[in-house]
Amino acid sequence: MARFILTIILTDILLLSGLVIIVTKTDPYTNIVNRILFLMVFLAFITLLNSLINYVLRFIKAPRNTPLKRLYRKGFKGSFALALIITLIATLKAFEALTILNLVLLSVLIIIVSKVKQRY
Repeated sequence: MARFILTIILTDILLLSGLVIIVTKTDPYTNIVNRILFLMVFLAFITLLNSLINYVLRFIKAPRNTPLKRLYRKGFKGSFALALIITLIATLKAFEALTILNLVLLSVLIIIVSKVKQRY
């Protein structure tokens, strides 16, 4: 196994322990900084976890001489987009702004960004 994958696994474990500490030791309703910190750590954790899953799936299907960092980078881009969508929905929920109108506006934003991304 490549050393960078072991580093990413270790980072993911540390982020998970940070999430557990934030959830158990702090009160999110008294301080808005705790909510923002939780959401940032959550975004990093979900991104790395999804990218590892994508890497493993791509590694199984890849030919033998494929560069491993390139496989990871391909999985990381899609994982970040998925984690960002999940975190945006969690942000709306955390700040008690999760309404149907906000979800519709968020989905329109996601569609517009994906269309612009496909052009360039």
